[in-house]
Amino acid sequence: GVITTLATTPIYRASATIQIDRETTKVVDIEGVDANESRDAEFFATQYALLKSRSLATRVVQRENLANDAAFMSQSAPSPIARLFQMVKPAKAAPVLSGDRDVRERRAVGILLRGLGVEPVRGSRLARITYEGPDRQVAMRIVNAVSENFIGANLDRRFEAAGYARKFLEERLATVKAQLETSEKSLVSYAQAQGIVNVAVSTGGVTGSAADTASQSLTASDLVAMNTSLGTAKGDRIRAEQRWRQAQMSSMALPEVQASSTIQALRGQQTTLQQQYQQQLATYKPDFPAMVSLKAQIDAVEGQIQSEIATIKQSIYAQYQTALRQEQQLSGQVSGLKSGVMDLRNRSIQYNILQREVDTNRSLYEGLLQRY
Repeated sequence: GVITTLATTPIYRASATIQIDRETTKVVDIEGVDANESRDAEFFATQYALLKSRSLATRVVQRENLANDAAFMSQSAPSPIARLFQMVKPAKAAPVLSGDRDVRERRAVGILLRGLGVEPVRGSRLARITYEGPDRQVAMRIVNAVSENFIGANLDRRFEAAGYARKFLEERLATVKAQLETSEKSLVSYAQAQGIVNVAVSTGGVTGSAADTASQSLTASDLVAMNTSLGTAKGDRIRAEQRWRQAQMSSMALPEVQASSTIQALRGQQTTLQQQYQQQLATYKPDFPAMVSLKAQIDAVEGQIQSEIATIKQSIYAQYQTALRQEQQLSGQVSGLKSGVMDLRNRSIQYNILQREVDTNRSLYEGLLQRY
């Protein structure tokens, strides 16, 4: 029992607890095509495997220079009591730092992996890293080095992912930018060849916002303006026609006639002459020279009144004809613009296809640029 106890090398265990957070690296800011499923078990199993991986052990060995650390490398050599028990002479024992650097690093990685352990803490994102060895200081140093290098390796992987994303976005930006320039040139060339001129029109939102403006062809804009003018001209023609019909039916009821000072004066003069004629008719006969002269004056005033009314009616008729010609002229222009708009729509099919391609490329470019 004494010999077995003396031959047994004392083993020390050092431990450190780390927290593992899951963080997904996103290269482009778009939704994925796969369902967003929770795979925490696989993720944490991967992290535990990385903690015990040869790559992490190699990183620790290289960063801590363990291949040249005699205290660490001597962990694989038997103790003096064990050598005595095994009848091995100390002089014949192989040096712990023998061999070239690569050989020593492989030996150091093997030593580190044999003493390294990972214990997940149930119900949490914590993991306990342990290392067992015959030297308490070495065990504490190793467990701290593994924790720090695991964090460093994660940061390096994220940096590499960011570098890959940056390079990927730079390549995609160059490609999409070239596509956007090509599509814009194609759109401009086609618009020039087909004579398509578009203007920005308001759609009733906040001025200057993207949703407030829309593209409209110059021909369509002219058609809208001309159609508005046609509606106004049609209303003017209808009102002028109604006044002309009223003038034909009852001239004296026209507002222009009622408001004419000349006609009112002539009617007053006519009334006075008629009163004189009626008064003198009681004394003289109609063929009396004074009566004939008075009758001629009454007829002359009536002729003047009718002449003034005819002038007013002619003015109303001229206004009606002017409104009618204006309406007919605008109607012809609107018909011509309608034909032009229909022809433009046929020619705008390819234009709209090119415009959508430009919009798509611009949206892709802006999204990639923002992400970059």
